[in-house]
Amino acid sequence: MPAIKPVTIARKSDVKAGDVHDFAALRQQAIDLLQQMAGSNWTDYNLHDPGVTIIEQLCFAITDLAYRTNFPIQDLLADAKGQIDYKKNSFYTPDEILFSRPVTANDFRKILIDRISEIDNVWLTPLYSRYAGDSVKGVYQATVQVSRDTVKKWKGDVSEEQRVKQLVRAVFVSERNLCEDLSQEVKILKPVSIKVKADIVITEQYQPELLLAHIYSGIENLLSAKVKYYTEAELLDLGYSYEEIHSGPRLHHGLIPDRELRPRKNEIDPIELTQLLSRIEGVVQVKEVALSADGTQYTSKPLKLEKDCFPFLDEGSGALLKLFTNKYQVHIKQAVFQNLLVKLHASQDRTFVSSFYNAHNERVIGRHQSTSQYYSIQHNFPHIYGIGREGLPIKERTAARIGQVKQLKAYLVLFEQLLSNYLYNLSHIEDYFCCSLPRRDDTSSYYQPPYDIPELGDILKSFYDGTGHKADQDWENFVNDKENGYQRSLGKIADNNTQYQRKKHKQFDHLLARFNTVLIDYPVKLYREVYNAEHLEDRFSDTLKWKRFYLNNIANIQRGETKGFNYLKEVNDSTVFDFEKKIKLLLCIKGFYYERKLSDAFNNGKLAFEPSQTMVEVTHPPAEEAIWIEDVPQIVMPRKEAQQLHQNQLNHSPELSENQIFFAARGMTLFSEAIVYKNYRIIPDFDQPDRGVLLLFKYPQDNKWDVISRYQNDANAMAALRKLVAHFRNISMDSEGLYVVDHVLLRPSLTSKAYTFRLLALDKVVHTHPDCNDFWGRETDIDTALKHYNHLTGLRVELLVKLKNMEIIAESFFDFQLTVLLPLWPARFQDDNFKSFVKELILLNVPANIKVNICWLSLQQMRKFENHFFEWKASYQQNNDKRYDLAEHLISLVQAEI
Repeated sequence: MPAIKPVTIARKSDVKAGDVHDFAALRQQAIDLLQQMAGSNWTDYNLHDPGVTIIEQLCFAITDLAYRTNFPIQDLLADAKGQIDYKKNSFYTPDEILFSRPVTANDFRKILIDRISEIDNVWLTPLYSRYAGDSVKGVYQATVQVSRDTVKKWKGDVSEEQRVKQLVRAVFVSERNLCEDLSQEVKILKPVSIKVKADIVITEQYQPELLLAHIYSGIENLLSAKVKYYTEAELLDLGYSYEEIHSGPRLHHGLIPDRELRPRKNEIDPIELTQLLSRIEGVVQVKEVALSADGTQYTSKPLKLEKDCFPFLDEGSGALLKLFTNKYQVHIKQAVFQNLLVKLHASQDRTFVSSFYNAHNERVIGRHQSTSQYYSIQHNFPHIYGIGREGLPIKERTAARIGQVKQLKAYLVLFEQLLSNYLYNLSHIEDYFCCSLPRRDDTSSYYQPPYDIPELGDILKSFYDGTGHKADQDWENFVNDKENGYQRSLGKIADNNTQYQRKKHKQFDHLLARFNTVLIDYPVKLYREVYNAEHLEDRFSDTLKWKRFYLNNIANIQRGETKGFNYLKEVNDSTVFDFEKKIKLLLCIKGFYYERKLSDAFNNGKLAFEPSQTMVEVTHPPAEEAIWIEDVPQIVMPRKEAQQLHQNQLNHSPELSENQIFFAARGMTLFSEAIVYKNYRIIPDFDQPDRGVLLLFKYPQDNKWDVISRYQNDANAMAALRKLVAHFRNISMDSEGLYVVDHVLLRPSLTSKAYTFRLLALDKVVHTHPDCNDFWGRETDIDTALKHYNHLTGLRVELLVKLKNMEIIAESFFDFQLTVLLPLWPARFQDDNFKSFVKELILLNVPANIKVNICWLSLQQMRKFENHFFEWKASYQQNNDKRYDLAEHLISLVQAEI
């Protein structure tokens, strides 16, 4: 008998996207499929054929689905009020997602100007040596120009000046990148009052007071180098692209293009002022401009300022600016002029611009569409079929015809259930592509019964008992009952946990891909495998929860991915990210957002280390806690096997009590093996039967079992074992973490006598400088030495730093370099594959210009490091000089490990 070739319809059909709206095209393709599948048995494809009629109704229904699916996406996502839940759908406004971290010096200038109202401008100069490339790098020196209002407030007040310096440092440090820092010495420029005299000819068409206000404001802005804010619309009009507008950091008060960040000027040229005034609309001629600084004699020559000063326009200059029309001087009403000047200042204020700047962040709204309502195709069939609301004609209501109608209805329900489900899913599209997890009783396979089918109850077993009588409840009550039999039956074919997780992972991965992000879930799976393997995973797996958290915080994570930690302020906030927190999150480290001593996991006093053994105190649990472990090897051994083991494979220990457990010392290996149940056994004490049972432990590489404790019975031993394993797991989980040490933060003060050098010719030392100087003084020393040895070939400079303990190290230690320190003892961290993954992950996420050292520390090494590290951080926050001494201890510890 020849084999029958199965006939199938490909899951991926050849239907074009436009065809779903074309009834005729769908009908023809459906008939073509029928001819391929049943052409030898079915040859009548004319209009009168019932099969063709069913195909036509289904094709018409599909066009309706396509029509609703083609609604604007904002309408499909909108709720009944037209609002779209941005957070739920991972949507962001432009200022939330398009801007990046500050990277360049100009980026940091914008941040400082925007966030500190007391300053008008700031200049950042990178620190470097002119003679060698291995000097301290990543350090900026800040020069600050305060605002006019600040000058008025603090004349002679040193504390106010100090407060501004602290604000500059605090803002920079809160946003600093890895291996970057701000020099301790923030320079505040001294204000110099400038008076300007000028005779200016204007036209008669302009109000003189308004024109004078514009002239005064123009001179003021030129002298003060005050930065101008723009709105998005203004920059677009100036020809900037969206990419250019949204590059750089997010600002609160508007947008600052790079062209506004001009170099600092130490000279005021009257010619430049004349050119500025001539460009003001309404000015005909500028006859004479003269300048005076702090009451000195007026001059028409360029006025040079000291390098630590900045100019600001004296308030009395308004009276010195004389306006003329033809030959006559214009009388200025000072009250009107001052009022117009105040209004002009207000229009240029950052808070004024910010109100327009924030307007472009308005959220999209939609028009809610009720797409879930399903209209049964059975309403559209010819009356002769008897499946519409009218049913069969009275004359045709025979048992045979009624049976045929029910059969057709039941057949069509298979299709209509799918059509109804599609519409319900379409109406919940905002729940399908969302970055949250539903309630545990929800499912990713949304369904709705097609209750619009006429007389559907006649074919539902849960409503119609088959004897001609309706069930106790009427149809309306049945429909309103969310737990009716039909609903329960649909629920049984919904996604199981595995199917749900597979779909939800695809949805989350799609949302992550919108942000060019791919998450590797290996750390999460390994975490579960090491610490929770014997517990069944529920519907919302740890990996799904991890991806959900990442998606909900993706904007903050990406904005902080190369950010260094804020050493002036401890930030224990799960929504504020830096490089260290991101790496911890990607490694699935518990409590990644707050810093703690990793060695504190041992501070409960229940674990003691001795040279030959490790002792654990385990309080005996009540009898009701003696729950047996499922899905683990046979821990309680059969008597015969136990007796054989007792005789040949047992290492006896000294006298033991039920509250103490002793392990043979094996270093850090204990923490990875003591959490594995298969490494334990419980056997009777054959030597002293009246004393109960023995708890045994064996390292996988050993041949014999060690007796580690004894108990009265198997139940007590198993309860103690559960508590013991949980104790070791908690130690490992609480010990997981890492520290990132920016070497640049460990540098000596730039003003301290710690910087020296040596000269090499063809890699041979020809001069070691005997003295140390500050950073800038050493530049002079190098210049002198190079002049003395300039006759040598291949001369180069090697920069050195002398610590207080007289140790000399290469200054390259502070040149874009960081060290990541991790504990060696947690069970997951002992996995060699995981260690390799950690290294690759860190190198993948760190900027390419930074050298990374990765160190794994023992418990003793970690305790020593943590003592110095946390004390060093505290000294930074307290701003005392002790931090330099503590930094030297950290340098020694880090150098010993790398």
